[in-house]
This record gives sequence, structure tokens and C-alpha cells, in this order.
Amino acid sequence: MLEKSDVTDSSRRRIVFLFSLIYRPLDANFIGRFALLSKWYTGHIFALSGAKQRELPVSDFLFHSEETVGNTLRRIARWMKIQIVAPIRMLSGRQKIDLVVAYDPYRCGLAALILKYVLRCKMIVEVNGDNHTNEAGGAFAGNAVQRWTSRLVLNKADAIRVLNFSQEDYYRRHFPKARLFRLPDYVATSYFTALETLQGDALLSVGMPFHRKGIDVLIKAFLRIADKHPRATLRIMGYCPESEFGTYRDLAAGCARIAFVKPGWIDEVGEEVRSCYALVNAARSEAMGRVHVEAMACAKPIVATRTNGAVVCVEDGVTGLLCNGDDVSDLAEKLDDLLSDPVRAKQLGEAGRARMLEMFSEDVYTRGFHNMIEEVIGSSRDA
Repeated sequence: MLEKSDVTDSSRRRIVFLFSLIYRPLDANFIGRFALLSKWYTGHIFALSGAKQRELPVSDFLFHSEETVGNTLRRIARWMKIQIVAPIRMLSGRQKIDLVVAYDPYRCGLAALILKYVLRCKMIVEVNGDNHTNEAGGAFAGNAVQRWTSRLVLNKADAIRVLNFSQEDYYRRHFPKARLFRLPDYVATSYFTALETLQGDALLSVGMPFHRKGIDVLIKAFLRIADKHPRATLRIMGYCPESEFGTYRDLAAGCARIAFVKPGWIDEVGEEVRSCYALVNAARSEAMGRVHVEAMACAKPIVATRTNGAVVCVEDGVTGLLCNGDDVSDLAEKLDDLLSDPVRAKQLGEAGRARMLEMFSEDVYTRGFHNMIEEVIGSSRDA
């Protein structure tokens, strides 16, 4: 791999990244990818955020944002300002941009498509959700405008980056002329591997929204095995609107061993993961599941439903246990198996860490992303 010193500032590619919403751009799980990519690239990042910012250094990239507040129309106006108007004003005719990368094929994708032609650069569109599985025959769940826009953007993309085999199969069939890359998303694995871990008593679930994460199924499954494992607890970390939260609170039936934990930043997630017994992901849909990789980095075993993301991350019986989606009995059985054998649980966790280092580490992400960019842009340098 090339070191940063091997590439001069004048020869480094300039890339524009478009993200939908980034609250803390200096946290390790965001700035880390740009510190790694700065070995070869420089450029700009545009996103909605918790505050208006301009030219905030994120390694060798500059972060620009508009505050995401107000009603829907104001949010749309601010999105257009930060992802279309601001990049054109800052960059058009001033800096040569080689590539624009959109985090999604709809909102960020539409902005990227405009920038592709205004800035005369290439465009990579990332697909970070399994929306293709949510509506039979449609490109994406949602209204007709969203589906039409997504198809337009993906047809014009110079490359599409997907996360799992199901996405790869779908986009190869529906966009046969597209250049397709299957790569893991960035996870700050070095942060999690550096944490001191212990084998606690908690089964941990991290994520939202609660329905898509199968929290109802998880609570029911835990209650089935709670009496058999009196030391086990269930910690559910994530945001749920108050209008829906009562449903999950009622399902917990006042069980003192089920705790609902507010969503947190990377350090708070790290504290939960490092000290849990195992990660449990009962999701109904998951394109990759960053938390899978975070748990593997902490050498934690995983119990997960057979989503498209989980079957890529988790090797059944080797790094964790897979179960059927929406199946309370199957999930309860897998939780019982894991809680009944702490030695095996530890072995699964250690195997998971080894799998993470081989397939999902920061170095694997960086090399794959770098090679994709160089292939799309075209380069005389060895990738």
C-alpha cells in the first residue's frame, strides 16, 4: 500500500463526499476513514449536521455543514444549499474535482448527479440499505419520485458500491451496465480492538428503529429464557419515539432485568459492547450491521437473524449463531445455547475477532475503497 509520503499534494486526487446527516465529524467512527484515505486523497465533505460549519479540518479533507432544523421544507432547502449550492460556489472553476461519492442513491445521489456534470467528474453511489428487499418489483421502498430519482442516479453512476451478496445480485440484474463493487462500510475497528474487554452478563442490542431491529421479538425471546439464566440481563440501546415506546415497555412486562439505554456516541457504544456477554441482533432487515463488526472487534459472540448483512458478517457456529427472522422460539433457543456455555461463547468471540481482522478491518476497507476509486477514475499508479 502507498504511504502518504509517496503521494505529493499536487498529485493527490480531489474527492467530494456527500453524507445525509453527520452530527460529530471529529469522532473516531467518522474522521478515521478520512485519516486513512488522506494517504492518497484530499477534498471536501458536505452534510447536514447539528450546526453550521465551514472548512472544519477532518484529516486532509474539509467538512462543511448546515444545521438540520425546522420543518420539512426548511430541511430540504438547507440540504440543497449544502450539497448543491455550496459545492458549486466553492469548487466550480476553482479546483479540479476527480470524483464525487454519494452516501445514498436518492438524496445525496441526486446532488451528486448534479455535481458530476457541473464539476465534470466521476460519480460513485453507495447503497447502504437493503431497501431493494422491502418492495417487490421496485428499486426502493418509498414513493414514486424516490424510486424514479434513484434509478436515474444509479443509471448515471460511474460505479455502484454495495455491501452484501443480495444487493450485488439485485443491482447486477437491474443495472447490468453498471460497474459494481461489493465492499464493507468503514468501521472504526482499531478503536474497538483497543478497548479492555470483560465477559459480563448482559445480552446487548444496539440500533434503531426498534421495529426494524426486531426488538419486540428479542424481548419475547429473552423472557422465555430469563428464569433459566437468572444472572443474564438484556440491554437495549437505541432511540424509540415516545409514541411507540410504550409498546416495548409493555412487552418487557416490568422485568427489572431488561433495560432500555439511550443512544450514545462511539465511546458510549464502546462501553456497552466491551462489557457485554454477547451482541444480539434480531433485525428484520440489515444491509451490513456496523455493530456486528464492532462486537467482533471486541471479541464478542453474536446471535443474529439471517439478514443479508448478518450472513456476511457472522459465520454460523464459528463466530456466532444465526437464527430465523421473526422467530421467537429460534432466537430463544440460540440465546439459551450461548448463555449455557460461557467457554464456547468466548471461543466464538475470539474467532469473530480473527474474522474481523481478515474481512472488515480498517485496512481492508481502505485498500478496497482505494482500489475502487483508482479503477473508476483511472490511474497510472499501482493500486
